[in-house]
Amino acid sequence: MKKTAVFILMVIMAANLAHSQVLIALLFGDKLSTDKFQLGIRLAGNLENFTGWEGTQSQFAFGFGIYGALKLSPKFSLQPELLFKDPRGAERLPTKAFGNADLDPLLANAAVAAKLAYVSLPILLKYHLTPQFSVGFGPQLGYISSARYEYKAQVYAKDDLFFKEDIKSTVNSLDFALAFNLEYTLQKTRPIQIGLRYYVGLVDVFKDSSGHSAKNSVFQVYLGIPVGGQPKEK
Repeated sequence: MKKTAVFILMVIMAANLAHSQVLIALLFGDKLSTDKFQLGIRLAGNLENFTGWEGTQSQFAFGFGIYGALKLSPKFSLQPELLFKDPRGAERLPTKAFGNADLDPLLANAAVAAKLAYVSLPILLKYHLTPQFSVGFGPQLGYISSARYEYKAQVYAKDDLFFKEDIKSTVNSLDFALAFNLEYTLQKTRPIQIGLRYYVGLVDVFKDSSGHSAKNSVFQVYLGIPVGGQPKEK
């Protein structure tokens, strides 16, 4: 319990610091950017699913956060990120009985989706094949912020019955994964990042994995938008 409280406090402090950094960047612009460091805002589209749970289907969701690109050498850079909204989940999950004689028949053929949201901290080491194209790899730690099942069923019209079930207590608080990255940087205007990322979870999503061992899996397209001026090359 104490470890969880400390972790939550660290995430809150990091989030507040990140918001402050973005605000400072907007106010001071070029003064924040250097030839070694660039702060930016990150927008992402996730195609997410569970591995190990047969019959599920991918779903799409948006996420956002900030990143810092630190140049280590002409060939290597380090990019830590703080993702405030990092969605996960899957569709076409099996429905279940709630023991409610009125509700259970209505949800018998419902479409069920898992909607999970994490606050995540990826740390990527990037190797620059060219000044504009890079490959990257690194660990990613996520902390669950919300988790629910969404049930959609038809009574009189399509999806006229919508039901949410909070499942946060059944989900493991921490998610650990590896991230693999391909990225192209538009350097002629501003160092805008356009990238593809694959996120492979290494731990079970749910605390009780006796029925199915589900791990997060995400294919991601992202856009990194620098805040402030363009770092000058030496």
